[in-house]
Amino acid sequence: MKAPVKGNFLENSINTRHWVMVSSLGVVWGSTFLFIELALQGITPLWLTSARIVFAAVITSLVWFAYGGKLFTTNEKAWGRLGLIGIISTALPFQLISWGQQYVTSSFAGLAMASMPLFVLPLAYFFKTNENLDLKKFIGFIIGFVGIIILFSPDFSSSNDVSPLTTLGKFACIAAAFCYASNSILMR
Repeated sequence: MKAPVKGNFLENSINTRHWVMVSSLGVVWGSTFLFIELALQGITPLWLTSARIVFAAVITSLVWFAYGGKLFTTNEKAWGRLGLIGIISTALPFQLISWGQQYVTSSFAGLAMASMPLFVLPLAYFFKTNENLDLKKFIGFIIGFVGIIILFSPDFSSSNDVSPLTTLGKFACIAAAFCYASNSILMR
């Protein structure tokens, strides 16, 4: 067993494999919004959401069966919470993003997901007793919040479309990010 080398964490821990993995995640997650935009040209948001969930359920089930198909919990009380997590982490944000992308670009939808950590901070502070809010976190939160305001400004949009549906589409994408943030608190 190799002893850990003292020094810079990044120098000792991150290698090419890690960069490939992070880059792959970026491509997969980022391209999702482009594919949603393309799919919405032929199907409704509800059909798209349903197809995404069914596809994921089939793949997850195949992996689950490949690893023996055992339930990870037999506690019946946990199923209600797991159902809530499934709705908040998957069904609701998928639908919000699909509906919102009828009125906003895929690039806006992708950028809107970057607001998720901004929602985690206040949610963790109010719902988790061990979360501290120091000046550094508060300043970061304010800077991020200003970024969301800039995202909503008409000057940011290439189309300068300030129609009510465009605004609702933007809110739907931000609400999806809020769902993901809420899920991260529920999963702790």
